[in-house]
Amino acid sequence: MSFPIIRYRNVSLFADEPFGLKDISFDLLERKKYHLEVETEEQLNSFLGLLEGRYKEQSGIIRVEKKGVTQSDRQLLGGKVYSKEAGSWLGLKQEFFFFDGKNRSKTSFINDISAKHIRFFPIYKLKGVDKIKFALLALTFQESGLILISRLYRDEYLALFESQIKRIFQKTRCTLCLITSKENFRGDPKSRFGIENIENIEVGLTP
Repeated sequence: MSFPIIRYRNVSLFADEPFGLKDISFDLLERKKYHLEVETEEQLNSFLGLLEGRYKEQSGIIRVEKKGVTQSDRQLLGGKVYSKEAGSWLGLKQEFFFFDGKNRSKTSFINDISAKHIRFFPIYKLKGVDKIKFALLALTFQESGLILISRLYRDEYLALFESQIKRIFQKTRCTLCLITSKENFRGDPKSRFGIENIENIEVGLTP
């Protein structure tokens, strides 16, 4: 049986604006997979602000039922300044982590994407492909909580690390949310990434 980790009840943000959201209600259950879909990229940015905790709802209730780690690929790939070295952030002193039903070696995942060199860089100094590698590893090594993916599915990242991205989508034990806009996403996540048992939720939009 799966339990809710977060509940949205009649949540609105910027409801009178074209980039706004209105009367959102849904539950996210632990260890489930979701495709959360909004209409436009502007609304996607508003929605991500809520999910990432950067924005507070203007009406309605967001109830966190189970505390845990929330990681967003957008924040990991974006301009937020993380001053730690990448190796420390990724917890490389603990060699093994639980993934796809087994204890796995972190080193093997690092070697798979030729990322050994990034361990010694402060995260804010990582650029380009190295930043993508760091984001992939951070999400792969996460063992519980909520993973928000809104950028890594895009073609420029898929072309570089398709097998690693698909592995996260398919095998993580976390609650996983693939967040897209109808404006920029075409196709079915199940066929594109091989994600089984993914639930589609169309997020409430302004009229």
